[in-house]
Formats: sequence, C-alpha cells, structure tokens
Amino acid sequence: MGLIVSLGLAFIGGGHHGDGHAHGHPFFFSYITSFMFYLSISLGAMFIVLIHHITRSGWSVMIRRIPEGLMKN
Repeated sequence: MGLIVSLGLAFIGGGHHGDGHAHGHPFFFSYITSFMFYLSISLGAMFIVLIHHITRSGWSVMIRRIPEGLMKN
C-alpha cells in the first residue's frame, strides 16, 4: 500500500513536461528515493533469510538474526 501511495505522489509531484526539466516539488523526489532505499534494504534482508530457509542451513542461525532484524523495520 505504501509503495502505491509513494509512487502516486512521485508521479503527481515529479512529472516531466516535455522540455527536459522536472517541474516537481523536491519533497516528492526525496521521499520516493528514501522510501525505495529502505525498501531495498528490507527486501534484500528478506531474500537472505529466504535463501537460508530454502537451503535449510543450520550454521546460519546466528547470522540469520541480523537480516531478520533488518527485515522487520
């Protein structure tokens, strides 16, 4: 839901009008950039946890706790 809202805000606030210059408010550009940055960290951590669960690696229990913590924030 948050991704759809932020993409919608970025689309409304950051459109190009054909002359090569952006006419959006800087807040929307920084918001979508920040949102995508933190989303990529969470999704990357989820991917690492997924790989650890798929391979059933027993050695990674302590290492897996770090990505699990990153994933919940």
